[in-house]
Amino acid sequence: MSIDESLQELRSMSAISPDRRFLNAVSLIHQLATGNEQDVLDVQFKNKTWKVVYQNQPVGDLHELPTFEELHKFLLNWASKNKKTIAKTGTIDSELSRVKDQIETSSPESLFAALSKLDELQSRGETSLLLLKLKTRALAILAWEMLDNLEIGDEIFSTALAHLVLVESAYPDEVSEEKALLADALGYEGDAKRLAKTLREESALACYLNNQNENLRQLAQSETKSRLPNLLYFRSTCLNRDKSRWREWLAENSAFTSSNSLPPLKCTYAIGDEAIMMPIAIRILGDVKLASEGITSEFSLGTGDLEWRNLALRLPTVASTLSPNLLADFEKGLAASKEKGLSDFAVRLRSAFYRAYFFSAIDIVARTTLALPSAKVFSERLSACLEYQGRGPSAQLGPWVLALSSPHGGADEAIESAFLNLNRIGPSAMLALLPQARVSLPASKKWSNIRELFFVRMDSRPEVRLPAADFVELPFLDLIAHKALVASALRDGAGDSLQSKLVLNHMLGRKPEIIKLFNNASLTTREKLELISIVRLVDKDNVKDANQMYVKLLRENPTSWEVEKSFIEFLASRDKRAAISEMRKWKARVTITKKDGAKVTRDALALDQKLLLAQLLYETGDIAGLKIELKSLKSNSSQNYLKLLALSELSSGNFGSAKAWAEELRRSYPKSLEAMLVELEICLKQKQFLPAANILRAAVVAPRIIWKEKIGPLVIAKLSNPQDVGAFVGALDSLQINSDENLGQIAAAAYSADKAELAFQILSTVKTAPDAMYDMLTCQYRYLKRAQGKQKALAWLKEQIPEDKRAAVAPFAFFSGQDELLFEFAPAEDTLAGGEEVWILRAASGVLNPIPANWQSMVNAHFDGSKDFDGKLGLYLLGKLKAQQLSTLPLTAAQRAKASFYLAWKQMAEPGNFLADTELLLVCLATNQYALSEYQWSKVWLRDIAASLAGQPMIYSEGALSRLRVVSPSQQGDWSQQRRFQLSNR
Repeated sequence: MSIDESLQELRSMSAISPDRRFLNAVSLIHQLATGNEQDVLDVQFKNKTWKVVYQNQPVGDLHELPTFEELHKFLLNWASKNKKTIAKTGTIDSELSRVKDQIETSSPESLFAALSKLDELQSRGETSLLLLKLKTRALAILAWEMLDNLEIGDEIFSTALAHLVLVESAYPDEVSEEKALLADALGYEGDAKRLAKTLREESALACYLNNQNENLRQLAQSETKSRLPNLLYFRSTCLNRDKSRWREWLAENSAFTSSNSLPPLKCTYAIGDEAIMMPIAIRILGDVKLASEGITSEFSLGTGDLEWRNLALRLPTVASTLSPNLLADFEKGLAASKEKGLSDFAVRLRSAFYRAYFFSAIDIVARTTLALPSAKVFSERLSACLEYQGRGPSAQLGPWVLALSSPHGGADEAIESAFLNLNRIGPSAMLALLPQARVSLPASKKWSNIRELFFVRMDSRPEVRLPAADFVELPFLDLIAHKALVASALRDGAGDSLQSKLVLNHMLGRKPEIIKLFNNASLTTREKLELISIVRLVDKDNVKDANQMYVKLLRENPTSWEVEKSFIEFLASRDKRAAISEMRKWKARVTITKKDGAKVTRDALALDQKLLLAQLLYETGDIAGLKIELKSLKSNSSQNYLKLLALSELSSGNFGSAKAWAEELRRSYPKSLEAMLVELEICLKQKQFLPAANILRAAVVAPRIIWKEKIGPLVIAKLSNPQDVGAFVGALDSLQINSDENLGQIAAAAYSADKAELAFQILSTVKTAPDAMYDMLTCQYRYLKRAQGKQKALAWLKEQIPEDKRAAVAPFAFFSGQDELLFEFAPAEDTLAGGEEVWILRAASGVLNPIPANWQSMVNAHFDGSKDFDGKLGLYLLGKLKAQQLSTLPLTAAQRAKASFYLAWKQMAEPGNFLADTELLLVCLATNQYALSEYQWSKVWLRDIAASLAGQPMIYSEGALSRLRVVSPSQQGDWSQQRRFQLSNR
């Protein structure tokens, strides 16, 4: 297979299936038209197009990430091929007025009753236009009313689409309103707005889609025959986050049956306020269980029931709701309802509808509680309440929640298993599993498998495109697919809703739009804080805008500790003393003096406030101020309080007291990293190196990143004397804490602190496996070069490695940008082991930095006239062979891995189509040639590129992309850079 063919295969494997709700409608259309049983659909991606075949008959073609219009036309054409005779009038049309009235109540139970009656009539051969129009309308309303976070109710959407296009194929203009309502229900916001132009301007649905809320309100108040305008008005109110009118509507519509309460709860969910999420979920779990059992008693639905400002106080309510066998009892209720006279068709849709609500509620509960300190308790509760011995989607809900709560260490296995086995729940449920593995997954051996499964499980439904784009970028490293997903989401109106605007502005980093959106009165305080954090991220060097946004938000929320704390942390990132000053002003604002002279705070979060001030005082070295602040606090067992007590005693030289507080901290929080670091610091301060080393025994299994970012910097910061560092390293070595994963990261911390000589000495103690020896020696060389210069470092390295083994250093030299080792250290003779690899790396090094003049002719001569694969690779890197001449060659998997890496390496150094060039790195990874250096480099560099571009507007700007290229760090003067490239758009 050639590189070009591999690129086609890669894009085919990364192609996202068209919205399955439309695909599933294909067999339904055929069944409705012919009466035959449904069959399997054949869907394949070829030449950038989805080819759909049903029973050996072509259905049609679809582009990747198609629009609603394209998908609708695709189904309409198929319906025309499966022509069903629909009479303009029917013998029973006069009998359908009661059914029509049932549908216009928009009550779920009335809709199911109407659908059952219509299905019964249809099964007797009645197929009039009115009957099918009513059935389509009932299905469209049902789809619009359904809350389906985990996408298990696709059958309702597919059934509605199938009926819609069958009617349209015979009478094109008869179901325009149902078509627009379905487009909105399916999430195609932009298309729904365009379809509003086909409706009467004064219709309630047109007003809803055009966000004409005043007109819609009047229509809702005047309409007596249909309840839908009232629901449309309420949903529009919720989408606009108009809390005043939300409360007003609930007061005017206060009595609901358990079934009727569900659509308003779905509308309320659209507000997006965290205080509303959990009460909605708890109410849904109660109401849907009653509805599933057919209980129709009336209940109130007041605002007090739907806003919990303090979730902690309500957790017992949540826990009691999650009773054992909750899911099994719910399913039992659904099964019992089959005896209530509904047709099998209506029973199936009824079960799907209520199940979608139940799953959505569990989704909210699980994601909320599993982020709490009491997550373990709720994980056990959820496990007990979701036990189910049956089949279908409900058999997969418990395992999904279990995967959602998997610890970070086991996340990769849990995700792979879920993607493979949980096939009855939708793409959004799969996406929910990925955040816990965003960092670990790119380095995992399961990355390739999970990446492939990810693309298989996704489809193009609008609500998953932006979340999927986020994960496609990182951890799945596909920048082309990422950009396509975002572009399609924008095209289809994803930026029209307030929530989508928040997501898009975060993703696109559009600062002017963010500042404009910040002034939207309907945003919650937390959302405004999120916008400020985006501005801080987008414009790190200019703090003026972020500062002004904080000041405005504090004026709006003068007593909000959440806002004040964020502002103080923002100030502390640049000037801790300014943060302390602001903290003292805040304390003055929220403290009142009682008649007896006692000073009390108005805020219940006094502990958090005092601890933040104490932390800032410690970080600025104001130990006297720290002690005063700690003394003013009531004794408590919070982790930060105990830590600061220990550190304050340590700073005063009271080692005994410091140790006592540190031990108390460790007893209270035995698994806390902070507790371990405090104990370590106390021992280091007293030069108790063996006890300090013993403390780190527990951290031997800690991830490399902990040693790199926490332990290493602490050791180097607290031991200023190289002799002390040496003694501590000796203590670590005596306990076999001497691998690159731990001791090597302390060396890296020393190097980052510009203590290269010390870093070299520490690294000399590191023990490595034979296959890692040359990597370690190259790293030591880099440290020594920084400390003593290139010539001394070269002389040292020559003493370490015999001449006939020196070629082994070449890959590590290339990776770390130590190009001189390719020329001045590795032997010139290509007869030695690895010799040809060295010549290829010499040619590759010339892509970013000129090959030394005395070597240029030798490198040219080595490859001139070569006709084997390695020779052609070298000629390409030297500019003597065109990329196409390499990319069209038939190659083995190992050759494809090498060729794709070096094609990307050379092409990314030139301005041009940068994102397309990154696809070549993905081709390298698709070969699964784990043992090759080029495979490892592709993974590392693609991860670096994705991380560099994440959230950057650059990736969406063709102008900026056309300038983007790779440059050598040496050109930037960054001596600490361990990679051999950086990105530049200059």
